[in-house]
Amino acid sequence: MRISIAAVLAATLIGSLSLPGCSQDDPASAGATPAQAAAEQAPAAGSAMSTPTRMADDPCALITDAEVRSAFAQAASGKRDRALDDNGILTCVWDTPTDRFVVQMYSLSSGSAEDELRGRMSGSIDPMMSGAAGHVRYETLAGVGDEAMLVVEKADPQRGILTDTAILVTRRGGRIALLFTGSSLAGGDRASALRTLETLGRSVAKRLQP
Repeated sequence: MRISIAAVLAATLIGSLSLPGCSQDDPASAGATPAQAAAEQAPAAGSAMSTPTRMADDPCALITDAEVRSAFAQAASGKRDRALDDNGILTCVWDTPTDRFVVQMYSLSSGSAEDELRGRMSGSIDPMMSGAAGHVRYETLAGVGDEAMLVVEKADPQRGILTDTAILVTRRGGRIALLFTGSSLAGGDRASALRTLETLGRSVAKRLQP
């Protein structure tokens, strides 16, 4: 079954931040098991995945190790995680002292950065709490790709937010780049985290090919 990118990304959000670092050839790396579970979900309208072999871009080339370390001191070098390649989602992971920083890249035939971000955030919101989605603060960024939005929220069960979450989505043409981490940013001061994530997003967006 061909699944939507939004379903795969929402399903992998929490697991990808809580598991140990992955390597290029590790079939059990973070995202593999959640992706298999997500494969049973029905596809959502608006999302379309390209054939992975036609996406020659390297997600690890969208940002340098030095740029990552300027935000996350002592972060390891970026490594390709191929667990979601078959779904058209190319992933690079930097292990940090507290969790991981992840960049993903994929093609999208329709939809917006906001659609992708809201779909991704569904994995961090308590589905049993009425109104939980309304507690998420979405920020729009100007001059980052064709469009960009980001979210930084601390885990707060009283508000229905399940995990520390920092996500930025930017679009250039038909290509999406998604950056995310957890407590490395979201666990601290929100204003500082927003600035840091924006800086990283600008670095990625300038290298993202439409």
